[in-house]
This record gives sequence, C-alpha cells and structure tokens, in this order.
Amino acid sequence: MSNYFSIGETAKSVNVTKETLRHYDRIGLIKPSKKDEFTNYRYYTAQDIVRIQTIKALQTMDLPLQEIKTVLEYDNLEEIVQFLEMAEKKAEEKLQIYSLVNRKFN
Repeated sequence: MSNYFSIGETAKSVNVTKETLRHYDRIGLIKPSKKDEFTNYRYYTAQDIVRIQTIKALQTMDLPLQEIKTVLEYDNLEEIVQFLEMAEKKAEEKLQIYSLVNRKFN
C-alpha cells in the first residue's frame, strides 16, 4: 500500500487529528480513497491530502464545513472562482470590523 497513507500519517501530514478526518468522512467532506473491509481502517492518497489542505485553507476564511463541501462539489471553474471571490469579500469585511473594534478598545 505504498500509494496510500494511514489515517495517522495523513492527520500528521496535514496537522489535524484523526478524529477530524473521521468527522470529515462522516459528513461526506472527504472520503478516504480506500477503507479496509475487515478493520475499517481508512487510507488516503496524495490527492486526498491536497483536498484536506484545501479544506483547511477554506476554513481559514471562516467558511463553515457545509459551504466548503458545496464549493468542492462544483465542477465549473467559474462557479469556484465566484464562490472564492465572495468568500474573500466576506473575510475582508470581517477583518475590517475586527480592526475597527480593536482600535476602539485599544
């Protein structure tokens, strides 16, 4: 299974917990590429790891997991770009509000 990474290896490589990966699997955000039918161990590929890193990047924009799931299901690049532009705008607005509040109390 040289092309596959265990859940522990995957979690460590993307700096999340194994439970986070199990949660992502339960909600359909990222399914492991392989699941052992006897042990139920999850195995991930390099492509899965890229998807998890994408999820983490989108989370830094304060996007809820359901929105992230939606955007990752898009198969149209234009839809993805529009979504990311909207998310970026929301993140910038939150930063502006945070900055104003921070200035007010400092």
